[in-house]
Amino acid sequence: MKLVIAAVLGLMACAGPSRQQLAETSTAQTKRAPANAPPASGSDEDRTQVNDSFDAMQDGQNAHREAAQETPAPPPPPPPPPPPATR
Repeated sequence: MKLVIAAVLGLMACAGPSRQQLAETSTAQTKRAPANAPPASGSDEDRTQVNDSFDAMQDGQNAHREAAQETPAPPPPPPPPPPPATR
């Protein structure tokens, strides 16, 4: 059972875009503008950290989606040459 879980985790780690592809997406290159005022109290600071965490998670998911869409499909193989005509 542990072998199966390790194999699945290994395959999941290999699937998906590379770090370079993620870094080249427009989401990763665009800095998010602050949407809220700076925190004024401890609870405001906690709320700001939670919001920033969710924003970072959303940006990461968007970057993964963009990188997955930008991966070009390999070109189709060339058609085989026509057989020579025999007469």
